[in-house]
Amino acid sequence: ITDLTQKVTGESVTQLLPDSGANAHTWEPTPQDIFLLEEADVFIYNGAGMEEWVEDVLDSLGNEELLVIEASKDVAKIDGHGHAHAGVDPHTWSSPKTAKTQLETIGQALMSGFEDKADDYKKNIEKTVTLFEELDKEYETALKDLPNRILVVQHEAYGYLTHDYGLQQIGIEGLVPTSEPDPARMVDIIKLVKEYDVKTIFFEENVSDRVAQTLANETGADTAVLNTLAFKNENNDDLIQMMRNNLQVLVEGLEQ
Repeated sequence: ITDLTQKVTGESVTQLLPDSGANAHTWEPTPQDIFLLEEADVFIYNGAGMEEWVEDVLDSLGNEELLVIEASKDVAKIDGHGHAHAGVDPHTWSSPKTAKTQLETIGQALMSGFEDKADDYKKNIEKTVTLFEELDKEYETALKDLPNRILVVQHEAYGYLTHDYGLQQIGIEGLVPTSEPDPARMVDIIKLVKEYDVKTIFFEENVSDRVAQTLANETGADTAVLNTLAFKNENNDDLIQMMRNNLQVLVEGLEQ
């Protein structure tokens, strides 16, 4: 969300969620964060149930001029398999297609809220939309003919990506990255990996790979890091480059 907003405005953005691997599902703002919101012009959040604290915090604010933007508002939601997030998968930014939609939602809201800057924002939006459309074509071309279309992941953070490009996501630990699978679930996943000859188990940055590695050891599969795009990587890449990195990891992991 920070990156998309910066692409629209060309200006720095204050990010509330720490960029050090904090769990976005359970994180809550500090009193200092609340103070920042009281002084802010704009507050942008993902939505789709990702930030469970948002409604209560916004209700408590005295900042009546605050422009509030729900970035995922215009994304067609997919099922979260009955998870606590009201049955909706909250990881709405994982695909170039949905990230482009969120960029446009943020951009249109900012153009309406700051008409004096609307022309500059419009140019920035159009430039970035073109980049996402080019990336979308790269994904379509690279993923359409891969023989293995099952994405076994530690954390189900790629539902929109797999939905948009005809892949199947199977999560070891569900929608929350720190949850632990029970033994029966591990047995089921091991059977599935062997049955479909899955060659790569994907796990995410900033979270222990212990479960993914255990599964790989049991099945003979390899492991690879697939970025959730929730935090900056060690190279400080922007969202588009991180998505391009993910595409390379996917191709290498699924073409075996």
